Amino acid sequence: MFPSSVANLGRGSAARGLLRAGAVLALAVIALASGVVAPAIPQDVTIGYQAAINPWKVAIADMAFEDATGYAIEWRRFDSSSQLNYALFNGNVDIVLRGSAGFAALLSWQIPYKLFWIAETIDTAEALVARNGSGIASPSDLRGKRVAAPVGSTTHFHLLYALEQFGIEFDEVLLVFLDPDEIVEAWEAERIDAAFVWYPALGQILETGSVVLTSGELAAMGVATFDAMLVRDEFAEGNAGFMCRFVQVLAEADANYRNDPGSFGPGSENAAKIARLTGADQASVAEVLELYEFLPLQAQAGSDWLGGGAARTLRASGQFFVEQGLLRPGTPDYAGAVTSEYVDAAIRGCPMWSGPATSVSQLLEPAWVRNASVAQIRKLVNLDADLSAVGSGYKLTALHVAAAWNQDPAVTELLLNRGADIDSTDALGRTALHVAATRNRNPAVAELLIARGASTQATDDKGWSVLEAA
Repeated sequence: MFPSSVANLGRGSAARGLLRAGAVLALAVIALASGVVAPAIPQDVTIGYQAAINPWKVAIADMAFEDATGYAIEWRRFDSSSQLNYALFNGNVDIVLRGSAGFAALLSWQIPYKLFWIAETIDTAEALVARNGSGIASPSDLRGKRVAAPVGSTTHFHLLYALEQFGIEFDEVLLVFLDPDEIVEAWEAERIDAAFVWYPALGQILETGSVVLTSGELAAMGVATFDAMLVRDEFAEGNAGFMCRFVQVLAEADANYRNDPGSFGPGSENAAKIARLTGADQASVAEVLELYEFLPLQAQAGSDWLGGGAARTLRASGQFFVEQGLLRPGTPDYAGAVTSEYVDAAIRGCPMWSGPATSVSQLLEPAWVRNASVAQIRKLVNLDADLSAVGSGYKLTALHVAAAWNQDPAVTELLLNRGADIDSTDALGRTALHVAATRNRNPAVAELLIARGASTQATDDKGWSVLEAA
């Protein structure tokens, strides 16, 4: 199982995938032999996720989001609702996965986030389970029992909703708030009688327990739950193109599963990737995925979800919490907290993202340069582009951008032939060879830079040479 923060996942996976052969591999071997640990790569966006089993974990493992956007991404895993809520209150994550009930509650504090994607609808993937020997055979048997759920989660909400539906007062049950891994520990020690949780913890407690109620059954009684992706308002406003491409990758990952669920079966590469990120049993991944519904783009945008239904669910969840005295009364803007903007744009093909080269400034845009051809780059260079110009943020030149993100060495060679300075450095003191060695999947780009005279001994502002950074 990965630790609670997997900020190194993207960098480690990148290093394994990028540095495969030739000069770059040689640099990496030298660095490892010297016992040097590579420095952190600056991140453009921070994205949080939880251990829920879903197809887009494969896209994380494959670095598909980085490939599609050109952004450097820090992936953070949150194993508790308290950690996640802290990050949301403090704006420490730009994009994050959160359950619908938890988000509805947080809206009472007017957090600056919007729901933009339904990650999965919940049916039997979350359930209330009674431990064998607990004496619980039906919801009415919960009276006097110790029942656990992660605080502020969709299962916390559905547990309270179940108590209300079956006429059980809150003080008739001992509610115990535990994170999923703590639930498993308490279950094995027989410190709790029942728990409402999701996989992989759900699968573990079912080995010595039985289902009393599922979220699907409770949804049929009135209020559904789902997991959703949230985006920080300020980040979204300045990165609309990224958001659209991000949604496209999410949609593609879900479509890959819907179109070929067998490719996620036991022993598959996809199941192994999901298991590594979530800590789940690889053999159970396919079985768990079948318990969720992953919506295609058109359904996401429809009236049942981003077009109105999601806001109605948030409102119903929030009102329930208020009625139970768990939230202060207020009038959160539930409708304003949901947007279909990026799904709508993805359906249209992300018009704000793609398009013909029209400005020399595009040479400084990683997302455009990544897929640009030599001919497109030449067209911009022929517009008398200033190859010494730098972009905002890390002050990358066009050569830095091409060396880091475009896998065709001919693009880098074109810029060098047109006068790009091979020794120019960015805001962190890195040369084009530094970024090629740490980011570009094609070692031929680094080989070209070395052949053209790039120094492998050049150091960045932290004193790291190219040999050490690789």
